[in-house]
Amino acid sequence: MSNDLLDKHNEKIFTCIECGLVLPESSQFQGKPVCISCVIESGIIIQNDTVENNTLGEEENVITSASDNLISSLESLSDAIKDSELFNETLIEPEAFEESDEIAELEEIEESDEHAELEEIEESDEHAELEESDEHAELEEIEESDEIYESENAIITDNTNLENTIENNMSTTKIEENDWTTIPAGTFLMGSADAGIDSDEHLHEVTVSDFKILKTPVTFEQYDAFCEETGKPKYNDCKWGRNNRPVIYVSYWDAVDYAQWLSTKTGWECRLPTEAEWEYACRANTDTEYNTGKTITTAQANYDGETPYLLASTGISRNKTMPVKTFPENAFGLYEMHGNVSEWCASEYDPSYSGSEQIDGSLDRSNNIPRTLRGGSWNNSLDELRSATRHKSNPTKRSNEWGFRLVRVD
Repeated sequence: MSNDLLDKHNEKIFTCIECGLVLPESSQFQGKPVCISCVIESGIIIQNDTVENNTLGEEENVITSASDNLISSLESLSDAIKDSELFNETLIEPEAFEESDEIAELEEIEESDEHAELEEIEESDEHAELEESDEHAELEEIEESDEIYESENAIITDNTNLENTIENNMSTTKIEENDWTTIPAGTFLMGSADAGIDSDEHLHEVTVSDFKILKTPVTFEQYDAFCEETGKPKYNDCKWGRNNRPVIYVSYWDAVDYAQWLSTKTGWECRLPTEAEWEYACRANTDTEYNTGKTITTAQANYDGETPYLLASTGISRNKTMPVKTFPENAFGLYEMHGNVSEWCASEYDPSYSGSEQIDGSLDRSNNIPRTLRGGSWNNSLDELRSATRHKSNPTKRSNEWGFRLVRVD
């Protein structure tokens, strides 16, 4: 804005007394604020009044003077009008600025509202997507949980069915859980300290793991169940009776087949005992010739008691097998580990005890190396019943003096 205009702005503001137009102070006519339009009309009035009040001789001077004054006033008023228009523009300009600011503020508010609304929509969409994702995850979790539940139920059902099957099979096999006893792991001296008795009994230290073993030899009743299911022939009992007497006339491979059948029927892992396991179970933590001490009698075992031992008879001869559990058990709860029937062991016979006494030799059917038999029978003399005594035979042979019992390693 120019300095002249600023000076004009510093003038007092008046309005035309006739029409109300805003005028600066310099626009007054004859001391009165009046616009040019109204001055013309007022000038005529002044002119008329002057003519009426003066003489005719003075009329020309008055008119001339009034005309000059009128022209000067008109010029002054013309400038004033221009300044007034510019002045009015400067007065209106702040209002325009205010209106512009209000419009900008309104636009900003509208833009902010639109942005907020957009953010709200986006947040709502994200929330909806999150809820949908959560619902999807929850649905997947529920489906997975249902699948796990169904799987667990299937497993429980399978286990229940398996238990029922095993229970039914146990009743079929005639062997129950309480027919077994657990032998703890341990280390013992295997063989005999008396090297003059038999050369294949040299004393050596052996360690065995824990295992379960049948308390008695397998009976006719138990073995006959195997024969009835598999079509195997039932062996002769020599008319001594079947049922709970130990089965006889079984070969080594017959015993192996029975162990495999029992494992399949029950889920147990059954096999013949190794020679080391058998002697460890027989001794039951003893280091004497018999688990009963230095000697044994026919009241404690079934053997040929009439054959002299150390120049003396030790009892009677029954000349047949006796039902299992006829005689007292040893410290591990095992019956007839001495006498009644000699029992097949899984190990190959090795006279030098080089380690085969701890190995299951039943895995190779083409291998007919002699296998060991332990414990002595109803037909053996007392010295053949010792804990360290070893017998051997071809695995395909049978005898009415031979039987077997099994171990479990499950």
